[in-house]
Amino acid sequence: MPNKSANKQKTVSGATKRFRASGGSGKSVKKIRRRAANRSHNLAKQERKRLDQKIGGKVVSDVDRNRVKRMIGVA
Repeated sequence: MPNKSANKQKTVSGATKRFRASGGSGKSVKKIRRRAANRSHNLAKQERKRLDQKIGGKVVSDVDRNRVKRMIGVA
């Protein structure tokens, strides 16, 4: 019978498509990057300044960082 503690944590496939780690590897990851919301359609309604701010992507907030790291298999 296999050891239960040897089981590996699976990543959430939806999270791996939405987030990526940057600034290190393993536990030393400093930032989790994500895309900005509302960038898929109806872009003509948005002001140019708002669109420009969304181009580079965003950083996941400190509150959500540990949860997202667990989902993408970094922690």
